[in-house]
This record gives sequence, structure tokens and C-alpha cells, in this order.
Amino acid sequence: MSFKSIAFLIFLPTVLTVFYLIPGRFRIALLLITSLLFYGTGHPEYLILLGISIVLDYYCSKAIYHSTSPQKQKLFLVITLLLNLGMLVVFKYFNFLFYSITEPSKILVFNAYQAENWILPAGISFYTFQSLSYTIDVYRKKIVPEKSIFNYALYVSFFPQLVAGPIERYGHLMPRLKSVGKIRFVAENFQIGIKWIIWGFFKKLVIADRIAPMVNKAFSDVPGYHGWEWLLIGFLFLVQIYTDFSGYTDIARGTARLFGIDLMINWLRPFYSNSVKNFWRNWHISLTTWFKDYVYHPLGGNKTGKLRMAFSILLVFFLSGLWHGANFTFIIWGVLNGLWVLLELALNPLFRRIRFPAVIRWAYVILIQSLFFLAFRASSLSDLLLIANELATFSGCSIKVLNNFGVGFYSGYLTMAFVGLLFMKEWLERKPTKKLLKRLRPVFYFCITIFIFVFGEFGTNEFIYFQF
Repeated sequence: MSFKSIAFLIFLPTVLTVFYLIPGRFRIALLLITSLLFYGTGHPEYLILLGISIVLDYYCSKAIYHSTSPQKQKLFLVITLLLNLGMLVVFKYFNFLFYSITEPSKILVFNAYQAENWILPAGISFYTFQSLSYTIDVYRKKIVPEKSIFNYALYVSFFPQLVAGPIERYGHLMPRLKSVGKIRFVAENFQIGIKWIIWGFFKKLVIADRIAPMVNKAFSDVPGYHGWEWLLIGFLFLVQIYTDFSGYTDIARGTARLFGIDLMINWLRPFYSNSVKNFWRNWHISLTTWFKDYVYHPLGGNKTGKLRMAFSILLVFFLSGLWHGANFTFIIWGVLNGLWVLLELALNPLFRRIRFPAVIRWAYVILIQSLFFLAFRASSLSDLLLIANELATFSGCSIKVLNNFGVGFYSGYLTMAFVGLLFMKEWLERKPTKKLLKRLRPVFYFCITIFIFVFGEFGTNEFIYFQF
């Protein structure tokens, strides 16, 4: 079930009504049943893999905790790692590996999303990492395994964040889920939750889905675009994927807040970061912190020598690229970011001496990410090479370039005005809000709601990260 569907507009109020009417002791059961219903609607076969992941990690974690033998503890950890990651390899990377081995001559034009493959179960990358974090934390003795398999099943499958995160940790989410029996209706929770949901739908329907046709047109006709047009396309896609993905998170956090449950912050105004390193601290925070805690720090982090630290950083970004999809373009995107972070670390002493204005630093980060995200969006290596060649020509970019995207003058520049509104709102959020702005919030969200119904694209564009 999608947040954009009519079914969800019926589903959410119904579940909320029942949630606040029934006795507290039945609420975990209600949330678990409705979460499985939410996930299984349309594709009930997805529930099989989700169930395997839940049962596997629940019992392996208990075996790890109760075993007195370090060898057996490691054995159960290896079992859960191999089986969870094995499911990812089979359902997400099988074609990529198959083509790489059997038809290496076609790697340049390989497109994972056009190749015949298994149906990728929605959210498998997200709930697999969430489950693995639980098992690893039990192995590290950071948490005690959950006694109830039903409680644990809800932790993995809680419907607002199941399909596209944030990737929660047991220590953060489970105490909140266990307390739902004591939650009472609080008007403030509804005010905050509805505000987040409205802003999330605005970002998705009014910005991301209006940009999507421009970006799709360009990447479906790569030879038809030239020079620095690709820089604008990269910027448009950067804004699209940010508003699409963070829009989902806003809706997820807002929905959870209606039940009195707080999900972790997954975005922190990344476009106002002052370096690429800080950009990744503020972008998809639940994933970047997952790699930091379960890959970077176990390898020694920044407590090792410079060479090993550089290797660890590159490995994290390589794995991050690979996590996103079965294509060399994702790997290149990850490695480019890793190399750039290493470059920034090397030049850090120089940057400390030269105090660049904040606006210059923000523009620098947006420029670099606009270029790098072209690799993320490119369908194949051959398309990416064509784009890189065009950028290297330093060709000019027409002031009427938006007209080249087939959306017309009015629609294209109206969309850019909404992008400006996004940047303005996030800029104002960087500092404590003045009293006047607080008073204007109801007016702002009323206008945003009107914009959604008047300018929103209520088409078939699903959230981008559903494919990951």
C-alpha cells in the first residue's frame, strides 16, 4: 500500500480510530496486524521473505544471547548475516552478478531496471539492515533480546517506516512501541503529525513529481542534451530525489506521530551543509549512521593510521553505492563521494585558514552533489560516459533551458519557484523561529495544502526509494 493511494486515506483514519478506542493491551497486536496488511496488500508474497527475516533474526539473537560459547555465538551471527544478505543478493543483485560473469561485454550498457529479474520485494534493503542491527547489537551485548516474537515482529514491520525507512534501531524504536498501551490522545501530536504529513506530500507531489518528467526526458535521450545542460539536470535530480525521499520520511514520521510514536530524524537540511563530509552526515542519516556503526567503527574508524582510515571511508561509500542498486553507476557514485571526502580531509588545514562565506560553501556542496548524482541517475555506464564527455566540453547553457525539458515555460519556472520555497523554509529553520513566523505557520500550511491540490501531480510516480 502506498502513502499516495486512496486505500491509505481510508486505512490510516480507520486504524487511528480503532487504536484510540481499544484497550491499551491490544494495541501492539493491532499495529502488527495492520502493518502486515499494509505491507502485504497487492503483493502478499512479500510477507514470506519478511516473515523469514523476522523468525531468523529473532531466534538467532536468542541463541547468541543464551549461548556461553563464543564460537557458537559467532556461528549464529554468521548464519543470520549469510541468510539475510543472501536474500538481498538473490533478489536484488542476481542479474547484476549474472551479467557481469556471463556477458561482461555488455556491462557498459547494462541497466538493472530494464533487465529481466526477480520482483524486488519492497523495503527489503531497509528491513534487512534494521534486523541485522538488532542481531549485531545483541551479539555485542548492547541490548537484551526481545522476549516476545510479536513485539519484535512489530519492530521490524511497523508500517510507517517499513518500506523506505528511516532504518530504526531497536534501542530507539522498541521502547516507544512497548509504551503504546499508555498513550492517550494528545492534540499536539496530531498538530505536529499532520504538519509533517502535509509538508511531506508537498515535497513529493508538488516538487519531486513535477521535476520527474524533466529528469526522465533527459535521461531517456542522453545524446540530445549537451554541455552544462547536464549540470542543471543534475541539480534538478538532486532536488527531486531529496524531496521525494525526505517527503516519504516526513509522511512516515508524521503518521507515526499520530500514534504518539517518534521516529528518528533522517534528514537535517543537507543543502546547507558546509562540506561534502557534512552533507553525508545530514543526508539519509539512518543509513549513514548504520554504516558508521557497523562497518566504519569495527574497521577501526579514525583511530587507525591514515591509510587504513582512508580505506575504511572508501569501503563505506562503496557499500553505500552498492546498497542502492545493482549497477556500476551506483558504485561509481559511491566511490566518487568517498574520494571527495578524502580530498576534503587532506585539504582541511587549508580550508581552516581560508574562511569562505557560508553561501559559497553551500553552493560548492550543491555543485559537487549535482555532478555526482548524475552518476546515481544514469541508466548505464555508456550513458554516464556520454554525460561526462558533454560536461568536459564546457558548452554554454541557454537561459531558456527549462523549455528543452518539454514542460513549458509556465510549468518549468513555477516548479523552480516551489524549489525556492523549499530552500527558503529550510533556511529559516536553521535558526530559532521568530514570533511573527510562528504566528504565520497556520497560514503557511494552509497555503501548502492548497498548492498540493492545485499543483500536485497525482499520477503514478511512486517514491523513488521503493526500488531500493
